[in-house]
Amino acid sequence: MTDRRWIINTVNLGWLLFLRDFRYRFRQAYLGYLWAFVRPVLIALPVIIVGSHFELAKNSPLKVHYAVFAFTGIILWQILWDAIIFPQWMMRRTRGILKKIRFQYWSVVVAGCFYVLFNLAIYVMLILTVFVLFDVEVGWSVLAGFVTLGLLIICGLAVGITIAPITLVYLDIRYGLPVISSALLWTVPAIYATPPEGTLSVLNRWNPLTPLIEVPRTLLVSGMSGKEWLFVLSFGMFFLLFLWSLKFYRETMPKVIEQII
Repeated sequence: MTDRRWIINTVNLGWLLFLRDFRYRFRQAYLGYLWAFVRPVLIALPVIIVGSHFELAKNSPLKVHYAVFAFTGIILWQILWDAIIFPQWMMRRTRGILKKIRFQYWSVVVAGCFYVLFNLAIYVMLILTVFVLFDVEVGWSVLAGFVTLGLLIICGLAVGITIAPITLVYLDIRYGLPVISSALLWTVPAIYATPPEGTLSVLNRWNPLTPLIEVPRTLLVSGMSGKEWLFVLSFGMFFLLFLWSLKFYRETMPKVIEQII
């Protein structure tokens, strides 16, 4: 089979796996596919209310309404986290199929990527809606901001692809991911501005996840910040992990499948 044909077959199978899981996921929900839009709004709403009351972004150089600041930060974090969780999500959802039928296991990762891209389309629409509601003036930098969203997905996939084979055998990571997500969110200035001093300030400044949230948000709502090089540096670290994760996944999956059969 040629490489081109292999890629086409893998993507097609990944698309079918995504559709199968997507339809099953919302089939018994009264609101159906509307939950894909409602969920991020419901997550952000209490944060915006509380954050506005306590002025969590008062130290931010971005002169925008806190609702814009927090909602954009939460969406950026969710994009990163979607890319982490959906490869292992699809791995667990297709475990039964993997045990019965031998098929191209790269399709599972592709299916997870389709989930991430579907959510990304919704997130972009929500961000644009918030910009219109709060009359955010955007410049050409917003285009660069949207480009960074794709790079953010690669950073998440670097972790997601690595842990996907492991979650097929051990459930510990799957159970721990929600806790890890909540804990890591508070180490990144997604819903608050970096304080000028203190332990949290040091943690924010040395956290490699910080530029992945701050720089895209600044590009989207304001413009160039001069910290773009930090984003490039952080992305470079995750990109190296991404390349290693592909090799790890390719070498590990055959052994994992043999173990679960």
